[in-house]
Amino acid sequence: MSINKNEMIGEFFGFQRTSLGWFDNDGILSEIETDNTFDDLKFNTYWNWLMAVLYVIGNREDSKMGIVTMFGLNRTRIQCYIKDSLVHDIDIMGVSSIDVTYNAIVEYIEWFNKN
Repeated sequence: MSINKNEMIGEFFGFQRTSLGWFDNDGILSEIETDNTFDDLKFNTYWNWLMAVLYVIGNREDSKMGIVTMFGLNRTRIQCYIKDSLVHDIDIMGVSSIDVTYNAIVEYIEWFNKN
């Protein structure tokens, strides 16, 4: 069974699937949500959830990090670094800002998981 993109983002974020739904164990969304258990993951539809992911990507403290740049409403770029060396450049353009940002995050996590 393949994992869907929202689940991939949730797992990257440290969410755990439980019998009650998805559990935000680290309280990453505590600033924007009143609960920490979710029936559905809303990274593809909630702008605040995506911004929380971008914050985590841009503030990693290990050897794999991303620098996020957003150009207006239709372009998101994430530059991927390992030990201060640029190794992958994600630059996605489109019509919908949430779709562009969502797709850039998905591509970053796929890169992150492979490296």
